[in-house]
Amino acid sequence: MTIWDGNKDRAMRSEDYEFEHFEQVFIDTLKERNNMVQVHLLGGTRLIGRIKGSDDHTILLSRVKSNDQMIYKTAITTISIFEDKING
Repeated sequence: MTIWDGNKDRAMRSEDYEFEHFEQVFIDTLKERNNMVQVHLLGGTRLIGRIKGSDDHTILLSRVKSNDQMIYKTAITTISIFEDKING
């Protein structure tokens, strides 16, 4: 099934729409709850911070003791809630 997403030049399959919607809901929830997250990138780098914002292609990560960092979603392998096992 094909649906229209508001862009006249692009139609999306319903499966693609559902995944993009789930992805955005997950990211928005982490942002609203102000959760500390860890973002793993394709090259093996791990970034820790709070999600400050996002759009269709990027996430803005607010990092502790560092500048904000914009990350392309295509470079991300996983996003998870950061649990500091050392400090509790």
